Amino acid sequence: MSNEQRAKLDTKIEREVHKFIQGISENLYDRLNIYVRRNEVPIDMDVFNTLVKTMQASITEFEMKGIDQFHAAIKKELDEYVGEENPTITKPQPVVSSPVNVDTISSKKRTKSATFSV
Repeated sequence: MSNEQRAKLDTKIEREVHKFIQGISENLYDRLNIYVRRNEVPIDMDVFNTLVKTMQASITEFEMKGIDQFHAAIKKELDEYVGEENPTITKPQPVVSSPVNVDTISSKKRTKSATFSV
């Protein structure tokens, strides 16, 4: 895998991790909002929104700080997987050589027999 391809793969992984974490953050906001309203929690909504926005900013901050550590943790296994030409195809087994008799070459009623190794 070339350096350019590896950089594209790393970027794609980082993008997907970011989407995943952002989805968690947004769902957390929604869940807390529903919980507060459904259970009539006595909290000022401005205070609630400030707290939740701070939590979401913290999640994003920890994501940005941790992405390099995440890459380092999966780098070895990922390099082994993508280092092969096509990791989904098993490597061919070596062919064992054995003599084969071929009685084919015939021309003008003449037949030759030969032994070939494959």
